[in-house]
Amino acid sequence: MGFLFGLDNHVIIALVVAFYIAAGGQLLHVLFLSTRRDARPFSLIKLYEVLLFVHLLLAAGTANSIHSGYGVALFRLKAFSLPVESLLWVDAAAALLGLSLAIAYRRPVMTSEIALMALVTPPSIDMLGHLAPYLLIGDAAFFVFRVGAALTLDVRVGRRSVSRLSIIDSIWALPEGVICADDEGRILFMSDSMRSCLTALGFATDLSETRGLWEDLEKMARKAEGGVNAVLPEGVRLEISPDDTRLFMRDRVRLGHKEYRRMVAFDVTEEESINSDMERMNHLLDVANTELVAAVENAREVSRNEAILRMRSRVHDTVGQRLSILHRYLEDDDTDPEKLARVVELARTVVEDLAEPVDVDAEGALRAIGSSFSLVGITISVEGELPANPEVAIAFVDVVREAATNAAKHGQAHRVDVRLGESSGTYTLSVQNDGAAARGEVQEGTGFPSMRQTLSRVGGTLSIASTSPFTIEAQAPCAPVHEGEDQ
Repeated sequence: MGFLFGLDNHVIIALVVAFYIAAGGQLLHVLFLSTRRDARPFSLIKLYEVLLFVHLLLAAGTANSIHSGYGVALFRLKAFSLPVESLLWVDAAAALLGLSLAIAYRRPVMTSEIALMALVTPPSIDMLGHLAPYLLIGDAAFFVFRVGAALTLDVRVGRRSVSRLSIIDSIWALPEGVICADDEGRILFMSDSMRSCLTALGFATDLSETRGLWEDLEKMARKAEGGVNAVLPEGVRLEISPDDTRLFMRDRVRLGHKEYRRMVAFDVTEEESINSDMERMNHLLDVANTELVAAVENAREVSRNEAILRMRSRVHDTVGQRLSILHRYLEDDDTDPEKLARVVELARTVVEDLAEPVDVDAEGALRAIGSSFSLVGITISVEGELPANPEVAIAFVDVVREAATNAAKHGQAHRVDVRLGESSGTYTLSVQNDGAAARGEVQEGTGFPSMRQTLSRVGGTLSIASTSPFTIEAQAPCAPVHEGEDQ
């Protein structure tokens, strides 16, 4: 290899620089291969790339020896130096390995570097003689290009694929804080998010161990009164700031061949906000439910009261009518068996008539009133037609029944005249009797309030004229307004 010492000094310096740059680039290339996600701990491709790095390191040492003028190509380190010629047999191993890989993976592009590695061996250099310096220059030029292309490809692959380095970067970028430590508490890894959370809680920014950290977090959660801070079965929940709530959880994770303690700070701010909104909604629902129960109970009470009032009205109307007829019949001392049978039938059917009617026939009810009072000598004449509206018609019939009962009971009347009509969108009813005229102010008992209540259900009104003849007048709109509606 003595032919190498005849090279120009500037060429030797360029070779030294080129080989050292290529060796450094090749080392980076090997590291990139190791960080790929699918990279195995050991592979023939990685071994081949390491042998290329050794080749470039030997070439850099040879060029440096020539530049230093040792007279012998040496691979020098601080502690020792070795002749390069014997070490170049590593290139022969690299050439054989490269050839097998090129055949196995069908990569003919490797032919040029395999041939170059085969030439840079002691026998080939001896055969080349004075051409050996050109081999060294070609070797430097080729590997500078080859290493540059490999690094460019590594950068492109790293941008579009997931590697071990990118996985670490993604952990750093996670909003959830992560910390890993060994069983002695020494921190192996801590993300910026976890460090920020712990710093905001009052821990040191240069925290280097985690012994007692979990217990301190639990004390903070128990010390706070109310709020979101709490020690839960799944972990410790702490409010870092008004806009940041974290749930700290811990477990054990295996990294490599060793287990470590891991703590993760999950961001549960939005979840806690949703929980707070749900609690408010549940409270509002509870209040609304209480108010609804009270309203339902009030409605039931109103319904019961209305049912009682309707029953009282029906008892008054039905029983009052039958008692008035029975009283008049007994006063008349009429011995007609047929009339007696009909009076007995009226008395017997009182309970049945008290039942709430499902479908009342107003015309039939009006005829029944006339038939019933005819038993005691009271004639009820009807002029006009009942209102077309069934509700108003039934209300008018109830007023006629009560008016006839009052005429028989209090006025000793023998005739009741009923007039029905309609004018200007209003139904009218007039009931007169020929009984004894009331003197002075009329004392209203149960009957008149009952008639007013009956009419009020259909939006009607009642007026009384106590002069002779005694007159009751009722009015109701053709489109009746029920109780509870705006009039």
